[in-house]
Amino acid sequence: MPAQIKVGGVWKTVTAIQLRVGGVWKTLTKGEIKVGGVWKTFHEPGGGGGGGITITAPALVYGSAEGFAGAGYVTAGPPAPLITVSGGTAPYTYSWSRVSAPDPYSGGFNITSSASLNPGWNATVNSNDEHVEVWRLTVTDALSASATKDVPVELFWGDLR
Repeated sequence: MPAQIKVGGVWKTVTAIQLRVGGVWKTLTKGEIKVGGVWKTFHEPGGGGGGGITITAPALVYGSAEGFAGAGYVTAGPPAPLITVSGGTAPYTYSWSRVSAPDPYSGGFNITSSASLNPGWNATVNSNDEHVEVWRLTVTDALSASATKDVPVELFWGDLR
């Protein structure tokens, strides 16, 4: 929703925010405002950053392994780029964090690179078991705008599909 301000009793859409700094008017591209007691970051109306970062990911990232052993080391993730980012202002930085509790049976998944768009995950999984954790990707663009997406990751050993 675009920012609005009431001027002379009429609500107007904000198209730019400017501040006078050292005698020169400068357009504000990022700031913070307190909403409901919580500080929220905002970006220049109509562009500049924030809005528009889109993260596209499959409904589930999964990996599997088959074998005769009682347990195995399973990896999910690349080689194919599973997750893409568009919009905002490149370059982007990426940060992954675990949202769900670590899977108690596998001891928790390991991530190959928490600063990569398409990392891998791995864990030791028992035969015919499947384990799921939810991981959150935060993408930040060159203007400090950000977007997040939660991605379920499933690892299984055996022919469960």
